[in-house]
Amino acid sequence: MVRSISWAAGWRGLARRTLALASVLGALPSLAAAQVRAPLTPEQIAAAGRRSTVTIVSLDAAGDTVSQGSGVILRADGVIATNWHVMQGASSARIKFANGEVIDRVLFLDGDSLADIALLRVAGLNLPAARTTSEVPAVGARVLAIGAPLGLSQTVSDGLLSAVRLVDGKTIIQTTAAISPGSSGGPVFDLQGRVFAIAMSTIGEGQSLNFATPIRYGLALLPLGTTPKPLASVFVGGAAPVGATQTAAPSKSARPAEGAGLLPLPAKAERPDTSIAGTYVVRHQVLRSSGPSTPRTGLLVLDPKGNGWFMTDRNDEGTGMRIYGAITTRTGRVGFKLSGSEVVGYQTDDGFVSIFELDRAKADTVRMVNTWVDLSLKQPDGLYDVSGRLSYWPERNRRSDSSPGTWWGTAAAVATTDSLWITVYLTNESGGSTRVDAETKRDADGSFAWTDPETGDAMRGRISAGAIEIDWVDARDKGTSFRGRLVGKRR
Repeated sequence: MVRSISWAAGWRGLARRTLALASVLGALPSLAAAQVRAPLTPEQIAAAGRRSTVTIVSLDAAGDTVSQGSGVILRADGVIATNWHVMQGASSARIKFANGEVIDRVLFLDGDSLADIALLRVAGLNLPAARTTSEVPAVGARVLAIGAPLGLSQTVSDGLLSAVRLVDGKTIIQTTAAISPGSSGGPVFDLQGRVFAIAMSTIGEGQSLNFATPIRYGLALLPLGTTPKPLASVFVGGAAPVGATQTAAPSKSARPAEGAGLLPLPAKAERPDTSIAGTYVVRHQVLRSSGPSTPRTGLLVLDPKGNGWFMTDRNDEGTGMRIYGAITTRTGRVGFKLSGSEVVGYQTDDGFVSIFELDRAKADTVRMVNTWVDLSLKQPDGLYDVSGRLSYWPERNRRSDSSPGTWWGTAAAVATTDSLWITVYLTNESGGSTRVDAETKRDADGSFAWTDPETGDAMRGRISAGAIEIDWVDARDKGTSFRGRLVGKRR
């Protein structure tokens, strides 16, 4: 629940040649100026952009909705761009166009799972394709986003381009233009009315921390001429790597036969739960063409919002891997991201099974059998319900002069003897929310201290005997923050 055709570059070249000619003839400066396109109004951008924006509903094999997102028409003959995560787990999809037309014959054309872009193909003729650019506007420029937040199709929002960041080798665009669940995959426009990115995610509702992925990652795939294939062959059974359609699928004969030292998989639950939040003991195993590895035991904790951690080993050498976007459907299908890798599976009577591919070309696959567990209170791991009264501090070094407000939520934690991995998700009485993922050292008495050097967020506290205490700093813009103490008990 991460490459380019530049129209703008062509215009710059034309302008340079025109100006050079003007300097020789001394007669064309006004003509050169006329070549510069005036910015469009938000109304003009929205009118054209809404026509090229679509709503996408991805469905599993049983016809249940897996997710709902947005997309943008890139080519008039039926190429549509959206996020990879919108399609994850999809066996089929339904696409609704601005004129109300619905198409349910949808194929996968190409994609880049790390950049979170998927290109879809439908039978189209003279579709209203968007204008695109590989260039990203300057930080501070005004931008518009169009999508279907919470299913409200053709919703327009505007804001500023806040920052351009590099995460795991991929460019990420930060914007204040509102992006809510359902907006993922929708176009983000510059003031020339060109799509330069597609909406991807948001952090902390109400804080204007929204993110998009550059459309150039999708444009670069268009000239490759790959053959469309069914959605289920790509998005069901594990994540494909970058350039998924260019990698040959592993031979079935290369995989070890069932029962040949494999970790047995329990049967699918007949009555799936509506939530998979909780603490699990994990038996995990790597399947290689040379044979399966020896199963190992880890620990997994998920909160109700689908965030948490997987600790690879329940010993002093364990490593935490972040989990986010965990969901389950009415039929018991399970999906989430594990440190960026797409994981799918199904619910069992006492937990769930999850599977993901480490290396598609080598047929390396990981099996995880996750079983609910009640841990001893001596162990710090688990899911905690937390709450507290936090005050608003208008300046970094000045004491709060406001009445404290109530915040509540969960803390999902896994730990070794000297390390702690923790996710805290909080909501306040005004409907705002915030989330922090932290990896830090833990002392023998359970105390820890963590500060994010970039944002100023901080947690200092203690976790032991089924209880947690946190002195919390939630840093905001211009040195402001929410501060106070959170306390909680383990579920």
